[in-house]
Amino acid sequence: MYQIFNKVQENHWWFQARNNIVKKILSDTYDLSKRQILDIGCGYGYFLDMMKDKGYTNLTGITLSEINAKLARERGHNVKEYDPTFTY
Repeated sequence: MYQIFNKVQENHWWFQARNNIVKKILSDTYDLSKRQILDIGCGYGYFLDMMKDKGYTNLTGITLSEINAKLARERGHNVKEYDPTFTY
């Protein structure tokens, strides 16, 4: 299931348009080259891939999915799994 969604995210027009908007905003507005970038809800790391391709190196992702965390790590990303359960 995750693999199918991840493939759709790479190729679907809506995701492509969203990513192009994010790229434009970031490149026109911010110099993030020396900043730490945290991608909350990183999924399998598509946004992290995009930032890495732009030359950013200090990248971290957080995801709820163990499967997506594994896929992102296989792509070379620093990804943490977040467990939203807690007890008092």
